[in-house]
Amino acid sequence: MRKLTVAIICCSVPTLVFTSCTKSGSSKDSSNFIGRWVGPGTFTVNGVVQSSKSDTLVFVAGSDANHVNMQPGTGSCSGGTILSFVINASAVSLPSTAVTDGCGQKYTMAGTGNLNGSTLAMNFQETIIDTVHGGSSKGTDTVIKISAQVVLTLTKK
Repeated sequence: MRKLTVAIICCSVPTLVFTSCTKSGSSKDSSNFIGRWVGPGTFTVNGVVQSSKSDTLVFVAGSDANHVNMQPGTGSCSGGTILSFVINASAVSLPSTAVTDGCGQKYTMAGTGNLNGSTLAMNFQETIIDTVHGGSSKGTDTVIKISAQVVLTLTKK
């Protein structure tokens, strides 16, 4: 009887070890976000809607399954700082990041988003500090702060 008990214990231990190994936390899979996303959006500056137009975001693989990367700018201003987004299940976020686009424009950008089925809703905030040379009535430079928000509803293409 003792040999049977030892045999059962020996066979049970590996089963317990392998069945108790599971990933903790939520699934963080960047593969759901990688690709070209296209859709309409609204561009607002200092609280005033400036335009509604279609936009395109392209996410590529990041440093691990918890990240995707994107390069901002379009047309002649593409390039510059590579943005690293953090993935947490169906949510994506961009921590506040200092950005320089391909034309040398500098600004701060942050964003959040959520993937619901095949629709990716994104909300970006951008802050630009700029100097308008001779911008005051006295002919001296004026420093202005521009706060922009871009809200997009995208589908994968």
